[in-house]
Amino acid sequence: MDVEAVKMQLDKITEQRAREVRRPFDDRIVSQLRRSLLGAERGLKSAPGMLRTVIEHEIWRKRVVEETGELVSFKSFEEFVQAPPLEGLGSTIRQVKNLCKDDKAALAALDRATVGEPGAPEGNQNNASGVNQYTLQDAEDSRTNGLSQPICPTTEKKRDRSGRLLRRLREQRQDLHKQVLNKDKSVAEAAIEAGFYPKRISVNLRSPESAASSIRRSASPEFIEALVKDLQRG
Repeated sequence: MDVEAVKMQLDKITEQRAREVRRPFDDRIVSQLRRSLLGAERGLKSAPGMLRTVIEHEIWRKRVVEETGELVSFKSFEEFVQAPPLEGLGSTIRQVKNLCKDDKAALAALDRATVGEPGAPEGNQNNASGVNQYTLQDAEDSRTNGLSQPICPTTEKKRDRSGRLLRRLREQRQDLHKQVLNKDKSVAEAAIEAGFYPKRISVNLRSPESAASSIRRSASPEFIEALVKDLQRG
């Protein structure tokens, strides 16, 4: 047996022993996460970290339920979430997302578990047309001049939009995605820098002077020139 084969065998044994040591911990952290979903105040603070552990260590895929000694496994993360206790969380993806709505790293982990890693396998024809939620959203923005959403979108709609942008950053601009997770940039700032989302400002339409001042501070000279020409044509 060559050195590489011996190393692989040792790694396999080490991994197996680590899993055996971790078995009770796996079920306990799932139980704690389940209790957090039921609304325990103490659990709410630690829920994002527990969710990341369950996803990053793939505890949701297979574990031994400590109380029954039964080995349970799931084909998808959503199946694990929806399965009744003690096997699963007895919850929904939406509830899990709401529990971790303020933790970008936990939301990114949840996104990976439910959507998949960036990039499709070579030859994948599941979306041969290339049309996705991003191209559809871009088309909608171009038809409506970017005003397809209400002037004051609800918190839920803002969260959904933020989730879409975060997912797109993870798939196409992982450098900016990392800066968002490190809290160096907001989702909006990273999306604007990546060119996924147009820079927008609030304008006071009751005061032309105030509106002009806001535009001068935020817009480029080229934009202002084009805006003036467009207004004059109207």
